Amino acid sequence: MNSAHVRRRRCKLPNSVGAVMILALLGFEPRVLAQYSAPEYEIKAAFLVDFAQFVKWPAKALPGGTQPSIGILGEDPFGGALERIVHGQMTVEHSQRLDDLKGCQIIFVCKSEKARVDQILASLQGASILTVSDVDQFARKGGVIDFVMDAGKVRFEINPAAGQRAGLEIRSQLMKLGRIVNSG
Repeated sequence: MNSAHVRRRRCKLPNSVGAVMILALLGFEPRVLAQYSAPEYEIKAAFLVDFAQFVKWPAKALPGGTQPSIGILGEDPFGGALERIVHGQMTVEHSQRLDDLKGCQIIFVCKSEKARVDQILASLQGASILTVSDVDQFARKGGVIDFVMDAGKVRFEINPAAGQRAGLEIRSQLMKLGRIVNSG
């Protein structure tokens, strides 16, 4: 990988985001989490990290039982919140090029990549990658998880068929928290 295209960061966890993660792990409904006073992208970052706890990858995707890594494709909207949340537990990579992130198990497709979503999803077809975005209709277009805003609250949609095509096992606890959608 060309280091000019990929940045890796590790930082500390702020208390407000830590509380959101704890609430999510305890099984609180998204409506409870979304009412929490953290900014939108801190909540999305907490969910993104928590998704890794509720998804099982094929053994070949996580050699040696390593932790999944997160790739951010495009212009990063998290403002460092994601790195504070992972607190050195996971690797976060940033790139404008999809090829630089294909070694990641989770790829967040930023809104800056909206025009390329179909191409990105086609390129990732068959890869054991959890695709997540907040691009409108992402899950309905074939992504696995799509963040949506509902009355000012962060919610998410899950496309289980897309997860199955990627060889991922999405645990029932996560399925209960999201809205289930299908590819269009």
